[in-house]
Amino acid sequence: MSDDASPAAFRQPDRPEPESVDGALRDPGRLAVLRRTMLLDAPAQEAFDRLSRLATIALGVPVSLISLVDADRQVFTGAAGLPEPWASARQTPLTHSFCKHVVATRAPLVVEDARLTPLVADNLAIADLGIIAYAGTPLITADGYVLGALCAVDTAPRAWTERDLTILADLALLAVREIELRARETTLAQHARLLDEAYDAIFVWNWDGPIVYWNRGAERLYGYPADQAIGRVSHDLLCTAHPRATPEFLRELERDGIWEGRLRHNHRDGRTLTVESRQVLLREPTGWVVLEINRDVTERVRAEEDRTVMLGTLAHDVKNPLGAIKGYAQLLRRQLRKSAPNLERLESGLDGIESAADRATALLDAMLDAARLEAGRPLDLHPTPTDLVELARQAAAETRRTTTAHQVRVESNVEVLVGEWDRLRLQRVLANLLSNAVKYSPDGGEIVVRVARVETGSAVWAELSVIDRGLGIPAADLPGLFQRFRRGHNVGSIGGAGIGLVGTRQIVAQHGGTLEVETEEGRGSTFTARLPLTRIES
Repeated sequence: MSDDASPAAFRQPDRPEPESVDGALRDPGRLAVLRRTMLLDAPAQEAFDRLSRLATIALGVPVSLISLVDADRQVFTGAAGLPEPWASARQTPLTHSFCKHVVATRAPLVVEDARLTPLVADNLAIADLGIIAYAGTPLITADGYVLGALCAVDTAPRAWTERDLTILADLALLAVREIELRARETTLAQHARLLDEAYDAIFVWNWDGPIVYWNRGAERLYGYPADQAIGRVSHDLLCTAHPRATPEFLRELERDGIWEGRLRHNHRDGRTLTVESRQVLLREPTGWVVLEINRDVTERVRAEEDRTVMLGTLAHDVKNPLGAIKGYAQLLRRQLRKSAPNLERLESGLDGIESAADRATALLDAMLDAARLEAGRPLDLHPTPTDLVELARQAAAETRRTTTAHQVRVESNVEVLVGEWDRLRLQRVLANLLSNAVKYSPDGGEIVVRVARVETGSAVWAELSVIDRGLGIPAADLPGLFQRFRRGHNVGSIGGAGIGLVGTRQIVAQHGGTLEVETEEGRGSTFTARLPLTRIES
């Protein structure tokens, strides 16, 4: 075939029906791929303009375009020689598009004289852009979608040669590769933005160690900005403590391609964090990398550990009254076997059983209240007329039966102080405060329960204080005093679950009152509950 002949592969196709052109252009799959290129409304791209200039030089034409055909317009992502105002607009409506036919037929289109070619004779580009001769080849992606065309345009009739069309086909292949490369880079950038905004800590490290990506979640969790983390070895930066030795962990990751579990990491400020980690081994062109996704579960793990301690402590505490009940029952059985049982001792034993059962019930009630508080639910109060002085005396008497090292006495500026309160819950408030006073006064000494009627302006309050001369509370521990599972650092091996004061303050607060503490380490503490002397609805 001579250079002057038009190859058979580029013969003019039959004129497509308008419906078939419109249907091809609006194919959802094609449009989705086209949108993902992010080129439709992007600024001029030098790489595509360079290909267009190369086409004009190689083919000796005044205009060459790389046209992406949307559902209602064509956008010139690459252009050379286009007249104004089209050069600035870099797009036209489809009324000015020859390239739409290339997309519709998925085949090259050759037009020697548009004015004489029925397929395009009525196209507005002839008059507005001066297009007379046109040769275009489709831009087909690797997955088979036609996004547009690379075309050469002349302002006079032209017989296109096989050489011309071969050059166009080669340049179209280069344009498609550039489009797909840009689309991949855009997708990766979008994924990176998504990863960067994720709540979890996400970072990537090379198989040989250095970190190559570090998102904002990692910055928040560990305290290291990206520029201080990238390039560091993650195990060294975070002082990773694996549940298994690192070489074994790496062998498992290499074998399975994924590892999940809990790790201990160090924060930049020295704190130890526990994270739930998911690590995935990925093959990249530069080699193997590990994608690590970590979520902070430090507080959850601490709560789980504290809850275990709490349950163990409560179980131990409940055993004491149950053991007392068993002991009293055995004593009563021996008394009954005697021919003349001592009625006074029998009655004392029954009192002991009742008291021990009450203590066990109170402990179980406290555990149920703790569960309600942990679930964020308020306590269900049942206010009845209750004498606070009487409660204080009963609680003091009960406390005296549990200790021989302490002297417990009650002070009150009134004989009777009645308010609408939940009697059982206030019994627990007194029991908790007195139990703590005994527990945290290991050397014994005096404990005072003080009840007072206090008037402040127009308000009248019942004031209940428990005063000890024990260990006191370190100043550093005061901010967390009324938090669940928090205990003073100076209590040593003294038992406790760290929930009593939380429940105590909640009970007082739901009665409309306040609980405050005055304390000095080594000199004791005074806990004061103030309750309004008005009816509180439950």
